[in-house]
Amino acid sequence: MSSNITTEISADDFHRESLRIKITDVKMALRDRFRDEQIARLGNEHIIYPSLDSKAYQAVIAAELQRLSISIKDKTAVELDFDQSVKDLIYEEGVYPTQGVRPVLTTIQSKIAGSIPSFMHGMMEHCSDASRITIHCQEDLLIASYFVKDVKKYEMQIAITRELSDLRESTKDDRQAITAVHESGHAILVTV
Repeated sequence: MSSNITTEISADDFHRESLRIKITDVKMALRDRFRDEQIARLGNEHIIYPSLDSKAYQAVIAAELQRLSISIKDKTAVELDFDQSVKDLIYEEGVYPTQGVRPVLTTIQSKIAGSIPSFMHGMMEHCSDASRITIHCQEDLLIASYFVKDVKKYEMQIAITRELSDLRESTKDDRQAITAVHESGHAILVTV
C-alpha cells in the first residue's frame, strides 16, 4: 500500500485499507526483502499499525499548532490563535496518507511557523501593544489580525503557495480523459 503515492487517496480510505492487512500479507511483503528462513526467525507475533485516519491527522495538526502557540506565548507574552481555515490548509497541503505525519509537520513548519517571524515583525512595526494575534487563511493568503484588548488594530497578509491542493483539483477536461485512456492502455499492455 505504501507505494500508492497518489494525492487523491483520502486518509480515511487509506486507513480502512490498512485495517485489512493480515499476518499473511506481512509475510508476503517480507519475502520480497528476506529469505524464508530469516522470516521464520521473526515468528508470528507482528504488530500491525493501521494508518492514521482524518481525525488522527486533525488531532496532530491541532496539537502542533497548540505547541507553537504556547512557545510563542512563553517567548513574547502574545497569544497566537489559529482559525479553522489554517487547520484546513495544513490538512489539504500536508496530509499524504501513504507518508504518515512527517509531511504534516513539515507543512506546519514551512507554511505556518515560517510566517511567524514576519507576523511578529509586523506587530513590532505597526501594533507593538497587541496582546493577541489571530491567523486565518483566505485563498492563497495567511492573514494575521492584531488585537489590543479585543479590538482589532491592524492586519497583515502573507502570500502562500498551495502545491497539493492544486494537484488534487480535477480539471474535468478532454485532456484529462485522453490521458486516462492512454494510461489505461499501458496497464492493459503490461498485463497481456
